[in-house]
Amino acid sequence: MNENTVSQTPGEPGHRTKTRNVVIPGLIRRLSNDERKFLWSPVPNISVAARIIGNVRETDLLRALETVRCRHPLLCARVILDENHEAFFSSDNVPPVVFRVVKRESFNQWFFEILREHEVPMQPETGPLVRFVLVHSPDVSEIIVFAAHTISDGISLTNLIHEILAVYADPGQEVTIIRPPLIAECLSRKNRFSPGNLVKNVRIHWWNRQWRKKPHYFGQADFNAIHAAYWEKYRYRCVLLDLGREATDALTSWCRGNGVTITPAIAAAFLAAYEDVAGPLAEKDKVIAIPFDLRRLLSVKDNFFCFFVGGFRFRYVYNRNIPFHKNVQELHRLVSSRVSSLGNSSPVMGMDAFDPTLLDAFIGFGGYSLLVPDALTRTEALRTFAGDEKNIAWSLARDMALRTGGMIMTNLGRMDFCETYGNLRLDRIFPVPCASEMIPLILAGTGVSGTLTFTVNFVERKDGTSRITTEDMIRVRNRALEYLGFPELVSDRALE
Repeated sequence: MNENTVSQTPGEPGHRTKTRNVVIPGLIRRLSNDERKFLWSPVPNISVAARIIGNVRETDLLRALETVRCRHPLLCARVILDENHEAFFSSDNVPPVVFRVVKRESFNQWFFEILREHEVPMQPETGPLVRFVLVHSPDVSEIIVFAAHTISDGISLTNLIHEILAVYADPGQEVTIIRPPLIAECLSRKNRFSPGNLVKNVRIHWWNRQWRKKPHYFGQADFNAIHAAYWEKYRYRCVLLDLGREATDALTSWCRGNGVTITPAIAAAFLAAYEDVAGPLAEKDKVIAIPFDLRRLLSVKDNFFCFFVGGFRFRYVYNRNIPFHKNVQELHRLVSSRVSSLGNSSPVMGMDAFDPTLLDAFIGFGGYSLLVPDALTRTEALRTFAGDEKNIAWSLARDMALRTGGMIMTNLGRMDFCETYGNLRLDRIFPVPCASEMIPLILAGTGVSGTLTFTVNFVERKDGTSRITTEDMIRVRNRALEYLGFPELVSDRALE
């Protein structure tokens, strides 16, 4: 079998066809279902912006980008769908790196460039699935990496920033290709088994059988229709919690003194603050989701670039009858117990058993069309899908909308990066994940150069009917700062 041929067998998760060999030009590997669930969704793009002190030279940065692209196959990939709608990453006929330079005219311009990128759809069938922006001034610049969640996670993007800067400072580095692994293959080496997943898979296989009686298939034109409808209605927004060295040290000391980590401290502060400003969360939203890096759990040492995230969800309600630090300690206990039990169960979300085309239908097209139903009139495939009201995909999409939870909390932790790279200094990294109207609080944080930065990410309706506005979220951020012991840092601005 040559490197462009993949063998498909009935034993593979969610598989629908007989054993066969498929020739894929430029084959990198198949998409896992955990990657495919993001493929046709208009929101799941993630980004980081790195603030750099010093003059970033455009030609040297471009050279560094080309080097890291050679190292990581998914940076120069597109998606090929075969005749059975299986999806594969391919390096065949992918356009050059997408890179633009804009003049830095304001402190917050990095965010508005990310906002612009969100409104330009990725083209999975054309590629590439990552774009780069340099917001440049002679003294301070931001390097932005904007990528489809299908090929990346927060750790991948922040590590990529480090690699770009390292190659920028030392262009003579040897280039070794680092192949992106599949989550399922790495988990199988650990022999993880969960009786709960076995029961779940029985249900999933029943849903698959219902779906295969009358499936629907989608492509780039259908995705572009959903994407356009979504961003006609919504506007991406972000509020910043930025702790300098002194405040970061103070928060770290407070957490140590209370026997907790920073993640539950930030989470508890924002949950309490949100309820102070917006009122109690709905019953369905009293759930926290915590994604985490599977590299650490599985002791994977290679600095590969791909989506490689697990996670867990649990119910948590902030208790107004006890002090803030007691709430943080309880949340820390809950998180720690979940983390300690991961070795005995699968830490991924059970997507492998789904027929991948069913994932396309209920996560990408069904799920988002519930928010923008007029999109269903824009292509023939969407109109046909809309007319099939009893299809299992619609039932799953509606069920998913009721199970989103109230908070997604990601803390990438303190990154062990250099502070200086030649004549450049890394000042901040702003992690900016995807956002959703259905999830009230989506936070992402990371620490570099002795500082700690969290972003609060959400969307507003352009018609002014959002349940929470940017002004409300600024108040939430300010109240969270008060809970954390930093009332002097409150501000009426979102990003300063």
